[in-house]
Amino acid sequence: MRTRSGLGTIAAILAAAMGGPAAAQAAPPPNDNRADAQVVSPLPATVDGTTVEATREGDEPASQCATDGGSVWYRVTPGRDGRLIADLTANGDLDAVIDVYRVRRSQITPQTCAVTDEDGKASVEASVAEGQTYLVRVSRLANSVEDTFRLSLQLAQPNATPPGPSLPSSGANGTLDRVLNPSDAWSVVLRPGVTYRFNLYSGACTPLLLYRPGTRSFENSSPVRSNGCGG
Repeated sequence: MRTRSGLGTIAAILAAAMGGPAAAQAAPPPNDNRADAQVVSPLPATVDGTTVEATREGDEPASQCATDGGSVWYRVTPGRDGRLIADLTANGDLDAVIDVYRVRRSQITPQTCAVTDEDGKASVEASVAEGQTYLVRVSRLANSVEDTFRLSLQLAQPNATPPGPSLPSSGANGTLDRVLNPSDAWSVVLRPGVTYRFNLYSGACTPLLLYRPGTRSFENSSPVRSNGCGG
């Protein structure tokens, strides 16, 4: 008994001489590594995360928007084609960058990125395909403090593509949303020598654009007629 007590006394003296027991370090977040990305499903979804104690992997790609530090990962597999909308809100004094990547087997391809503004907010959108896997990474800036954040993900309608469904003789109705459904398109067959009149009525300022036959992309083509605010 005396021997055990003496050993305990010696251990206490050594611990005091070395400054006491070492404080346990906090573990990195569970989604610190790309392979451990947190699955987010179904969409829309909002998750709370943290960059506290987050690290960078040796082969981790650098953001195309900023010099980033420790990061965490999220995995999304859309159930339909559309646009992935990601909204990031950083808490405290955290300055962060958000990146979206497309996964192709063992490779990832950057799609878009953004840095939080003076209010700690950032938003990105990327076109996504049904069944394809995408990764969303949130990183603190290299010179930023660590803190928590909130990430919201939603799947919006894809941008309208030509030619669109046939325009009914009685016209068409629809609802547009700046984020979730920014555009709609219809097609109509016109006969040479006949004058046609198109009218768009909207409670807001909605542009009306008319494209020539054979148009394959609205983004890469110029309309033959346009009206900037309905009409």
